[in-house]
Amino acid sequence: LSLMRDTHKDLREDLGAKENEVDQLQAQVKELTADMTKMRKKADMQNTKFESLTRKHQELTRTHEDHVLGTDRERTGGNMDKESTIDALHQQVELLRQQLTAEESRTNQVMEELMTVANQKDEEHARCNKYQADLDEKEDELQMKVVELDDEQRRYEQEFKNNEDLSMELEKNLTEWNNQRTALETAVAEGKKKLAALEIQNKELKDTTVIGEKEKDIEILKEQMRRHADQLAAVQSERDTALEDLDVVNMVLADLSAQAMNRELGMATEEKKEIEHLKKELVLTHTELDMQKVTARELEEELAGAKRELEDEQQWKQVAGDNFGLKEALQRQKAIKADNRKLKQELLELTHQLTAEREATNILDEQINKLKTRGVQLGLANDWDHFDKTQLKTDMLSENSRMKAKYAELERQFIEKDAIITGLYERLRNQIADITEKGLKLNGMSTLQVTHLVDYAKKLREGGDGKVPLTDNSRALQEEVRVLETK
Repeated sequence: LSLMRDTHKDLREDLGAKENEVDQLQAQVKELTADMTKMRKKADMQNTKFESLTRKHQELTRTHEDHVLGTDRERTGGNMDKESTIDALHQQVELLRQQLTAEESRTNQVMEELMTVANQKDEEHARCNKYQADLDEKEDELQMKVVELDDEQRRYEQEFKNNEDLSMELEKNLTEWNNQRTALETAVAEGKKKLAALEIQNKELKDTTVIGEKEKDIEILKEQMRRHADQLAAVQSERDTALEDLDVVNMVLADLSAQAMNRELGMATEEKKEIEHLKKELVLTHTELDMQKVTARELEEELAGAKRELEDEQQWKQVAGDNFGLKEALQRQKAIKADNRKLKQELLELTHQLTAEREATNILDEQINKLKTRGVQLGLANDWDHFDKTQLKTDMLSENSRMKAKYAELERQFIEKDAIITGLYERLRNQIADITEKGLKLNGMSTLQVTHLVDYAKKLREGGDGKVPLTDNSRALQEEVRVLETK
């Protein structure tokens, strides 16, 4: 398209040169026509003078015939003078006729040259029209590209909406998990209180029954429950961290989907780095979820073991009470058994809650897999490695900020280009009437150059600063300067 515009410009320049030659030839023709007119007037005057002398000669001849007087010498001298005058006039007339013939021949030659130049001008106009048709075809193709770009923009908006829906779903799950965590913390606190009460009761039974011998086992059981509670809190903390990482990954995917329309023209080095960081973050999140599942499985096994130990402890206490016949111990043991049943029920509830946590973790894992699948659809390679989490987060956040700024700049440039295209079509509709004698002054200029010229003239009329409008090259240079200043 640029080559065609340059060729069209050269043709316009050649056509302008031919038109200048035609104007010069026309000026010469006008001068020759004026000279011929003067010479014709002069010849007419000579002819008129010759005719007048001829009439006088005829009158003199008639007078001579009428006169019988006069000498032959006087008559012969007068006739010779008149004949010499007539011969001189004949010579002048012949000379004027020769000059007129030469001027007519020169005029015909100039007219032939003028016709040749006119034919060349028509050929140049035909070539210009052909290149103009080619240029219009390229502009139509550009308009189709603009339509495709609009479609790509709509697809991006749909992807962005889908990512927002997924983010809302994750926030909802996070709220539910926070509520479950609060309930678990409350249950653990109540369990600790009940264990403290059991500890007091065990101290009272220590000096009177053989149950005190198992106090160390009870202490071990309490330590296990505390450890389980700590592990549960650690799992919840890791889950919250994974959710935060998932939110960051979701933000990066949203930004990445904005670059899908540029991927058809070639992926830049910075975008490839961002994709690599995104892949690393997804791998890290996936690994953390696997570790959480393993931890949750171990916690479930420990809770099951603690439950079995509690059941064995209850059975042992029942046997000890029957063998020694301690009524007071039995009464207290019944209370302890009731508390143990409550603790058992609470342990069962904790087990159910842990199962729910496992299901929530599985849901989170499924969401990560969906994000991974969507990343593959966006062009990510399906090769996953493990990397340092802290470094990946730092790199990912910095790349995320940079890509957001780059996307904002690309969006600004797209809006400017769209405004320019809209303005060009608007001017094309409104300025058809100007493509007449006034429009010939703009021969050899592109549409964008004409637009810049009109804007520049408008600013000058309105008392503007007189700065030359920006072109694509100057705008690109300004953008490079701005980026360098930012760095």
